[in-house]
Amino acid sequence: MISIKKINSNNIYLISDIHANLNLFKKAIKDIDLDKEYLFILGDLFEKGNLNIKTLDYLMDLKERYPNNLFMIRGNCDNVLKEFYYPRDKEKLKRYSLVLKKTILNEFLEGIGININSSYDLDKALDLVIIKYKKYFDFVNNLDEGYFINEKILLTHADLDESIKKSIILKEEFNKFKYKLNVVGHMPVMMYKDSPNTDPLKIKDVLYIDGGNNVVEFGGLNLVKLDLDTLNYTFKTFYNYKLAYVIKDIEGSGNIYIPKKTKVDKFELINDFYKVYINEKQLYVTKNNLINNSYCYDASNIFLSLNKNDLVNVAYMGKDISIIIKNNNAGFVYTKYLKMLN
Repeated sequence: MISIKKINSNNIYLISDIHANLNLFKKAIKDIDLDKEYLFILGDLFEKGNLNIKTLDYLMDLKERYPNNLFMIRGNCDNVLKEFYYPRDKEKLKRYSLVLKKTILNEFLEGIGININSSYDLDKALDLVIIKYKKYFDFVNNLDEGYFINEKILLTHADLDESIKKSIILKEEFNKFKYKLNVVGHMPVMMYKDSPNTDPLKIKDVLYIDGGNNVVEFGGLNLVKLDLDTLNYTFKTFYNYKLAYVIKDIEGSGNIYIPKKTKVDKFELINDFYKVYINEKQLYVTKNNLINNSYCYDASNIFLSLNKNDLVNVAYMGKDISIIIKNNNAGFVYTKYLKMLN
């Protein structure tokens, strides 16, 4: 389950939670020489994106070309393929198909000509899917749970506290290793911070590297370079978002960011955003992040301080308010102060 690797190199590259964002992944790794350098992908290869099958095709081809330098871990989202086998929770899988939309199941169903609606025969469809797309099931289900590098670095999809909740076998497996650093993806780093920032985060002996790509409204993809001797790291964050420049100096305001699922006291619609009230504080969330009019994710009232002619990434362009990223920090700005680059 955990593969032990001896790496004869000064460093390795780490990336996690691609989530079928194939174009951004290609952009992130384009300068890595996989003939000489090592890349570890810490799980969640697909789901939540529109290029699930193409992403797997690309990764399978890459693994075939660089079998000794590219390594992948199976993440919780990748484990969805195991749920397609019997016994199946048909109600759960049908909801997953109809509600989430950006799923590998829906891409598989489209590939066999199934019309995705509430009346399709799920058992029959999945039986056909498993036969037609067998190579993907074989590839994903044979990925490792983690890697133990040079007797001191443990690479897993989730941190050990999260992982061992789900498996006694995993707990017994992890207890075999005495590591100095556990590098993980799985949970966007914002979940461990009080600011909407995508930088990797080290807490004690755990390094969290998931930048929230395809999961949070302002997420990015972090590529981390880890020194195997010192355990120091550097990183670069990649975004899909378009650039804009700021047309006037702006003084920021607000200092609250709540990344977790949070109870909303009341809310009101402000064009593209909801203004929500949490413990008498006024914050904003996008329409996607207000759940059942009762809970929200990524609530914030942070408007960034900006200088005229600053270049910023625009993660969400709204009619009145937009989400922007400057120096890996996300925040709001009034849309009228932005001018998009061509």
